[in-house]
Amino acid sequence: MTTTYKSTEYISRYGLPRSSLACLACRNAKSKCDGLIPSVIATRPDTANLSEDVRAEVNCSRCARLHLECKWRPCQRNGRPVKKRKLIPENQPQRSSDNETEINSSQDDAMLDSILFSDDSMRMISNLLDNEFILHDQDTLPLSTESHQTHSPAEQMAEIQKRILDASSPAKQYHPMPLSPSTVSTNDALHQGISRFFSGVGLALPLFDSKEELLEEAEYCDALLYTAATLGHALYEGHEGLSCTKMRKEATQKIDASIFLECLMFSPDRHRGIVHLSALTLMIYIAYAMNDTSGLQKYVEQARTAALTLNLYSLGNQNMENTELARKVWWELYVIDCIMDVMTNGNIKRQFDGIRTTIPFPGAAKNDKEIQSVWDLRVRSVSLLAGTFTMFARSKDEERLWTADKIQANIIAEAQGMLLSAMQARMAGDTDCKLNRKLTILFDCLMMLYAGRVHLHRLFWFEDLNLSFASCSFQREKINDLSQNTPAPLGIANGSLIASSVEKIVQSSDSILHLMQMDTDAFFKYNLAQMQSRSNLTNDLLPITSSHWPPIGCCQMVASFGLAVHMASKGAEDELRAQQSVSSIGMAEASLGILTKVWPIAGYYRQELHQFRLLISQTLSTNELS
Repeated sequence: MTTTYKSTEYISRYGLPRSSLACLACRNAKSKCDGLIPSVIATRPDTANLSEDVRAEVNCSRCARLHLECKWRPCQRNGRPVKKRKLIPENQPQRSSDNETEINSSQDDAMLDSILFSDDSMRMISNLLDNEFILHDQDTLPLSTESHQTHSPAEQMAEIQKRILDASSPAKQYHPMPLSPSTVSTNDALHQGISRFFSGVGLALPLFDSKEELLEEAEYCDALLYTAATLGHALYEGHEGLSCTKMRKEATQKIDASIFLECLMFSPDRHRGIVHLSALTLMIYIAYAMNDTSGLQKYVEQARTAALTLNLYSLGNQNMENTELARKVWWELYVIDCIMDVMTNGNIKRQFDGIRTTIPFPGAAKNDKEIQSVWDLRVRSVSLLAGTFTMFARSKDEERLWTADKIQANIIAEAQGMLLSAMQARMAGDTDCKLNRKLTILFDCLMMLYAGRVHLHRLFWFEDLNLSFASCSFQREKINDLSQNTPAPLGIANGSLIASSVEKIVQSSDSILHLMQMDTDAFFKYNLAQMQSRSNLTNDLLPITSSHWPPIGCCQMVASFGLAVHMASKGAEDELRAQQSVSSIGMAEASLGILTKVWPIAGYYRQELHQFRLLISQTLSTNELS
């Protein structure tokens, strides 16, 4: 997406305000226009007498992209009429503006809630969505300086409606004047958080390719800025950091605002609704990472409803360039639909599994096969993981088990090849952001694929063994001695097949732990190099941990399941293997301890591993490992 203005200046409030005028094509489409007024209109005072539309010297970016004729219609704009001060009788005492109480933000919210669903309010919201880009540059006085001029209910309602229009207008959101010190501080934190997002978690959540693209789309929805900044700050200063807490509070308030839901569900501009949906998508990850179950349920339901209302799954191949963000949002919501069903143990059930869609993967607009292949692998990984939990719901067929295992093995091999190719490019000196995103996504995909393979064999042979490591379900006396070919829980005496499944579980668990070790080593070397390269002390923080999406913590807990099954199957004679397992679990526990500073949900997984490690240590002959 081409940026036609300085987004950083726009968002930092230092740039010049954009013109509220638009060419005919952009005006009819109710879209923003970055074109310049033809000189014949701009210089002549009698433009109203011109009878024909004037063609622009240079087409705006939208007309150039869509191959439209960029024409401007002459008009006489006198601006907003000056309000007349209401005459006050001499015998009526005047209200002192010095003692006048300003309406604070909480009062504004209360007013908004009280009038939101009235007939007048709905008409006002409709006008807001239709004319926002035409009205947002018209300067208006604050309500606190005009409230003494209006007395009638109609005039007060008009002032409230104007205040809502101003609050939801991009120009007023990003260019409040004057700037207070607290506003400047918030703006700096916003800038820094967005930059951190694209060097951190944004690599694992590929909704936006660059900071400039996000800032351009944020014209439609400023909540997008705060959700991205929240995720960005979390990786560098932790979820309890001052900037992260501030951004998360702002993001929550904006996402939960009534006007946000109106724009999300009922905006006549589909693209505006899609941008709001992208902000809500990032908010889902924030709620999951913060272990906010009620918020997670609410946001997921809102996102699903909005996606179906906007018909994102039926865009097909039409308007490739204009619907690239729509494709990203749809497939990201599909990933969320799959992964949240697994992460919440079915409390948030899937709703998109029955939808058939032919919408291409992101990258189709530019025919970028590399991006499409990465998205394809990501979607297949989470879909296969979610499908594992329903594969044996009706019956358990061994042939079905090994067919699914073969499918997983093939996808794992494909992901390994793509990851190896990306790592070779990195070793060759390629430091492109696109490559960093590819490496991060492929790493997370492999973790999910290995975890899915563990679950596949667990659900077939050991369905009664859940992942509650604090329980006694992993004590050896509670599990059949698989090494003696005793009957499986299915009642079928086939010890060789059980042993094969145990081997697959152990291999997948070891692969997860191996990826964790590789990631830890690379992260340590990166931070060490960064510290050594700094000639003097700076205020710049280094990331707390490497860049991955929040559900990665669950994969580390799943890896310990394989160690438990293997220890139970080998019995007490394999003491060295038990010690190795305790050591590996300790490594995963320490990794989750660091991740807890960023994502509180990792603290739950860490506690489970801690209880499990203590349980295993009690069965060993030595107490040095406990």
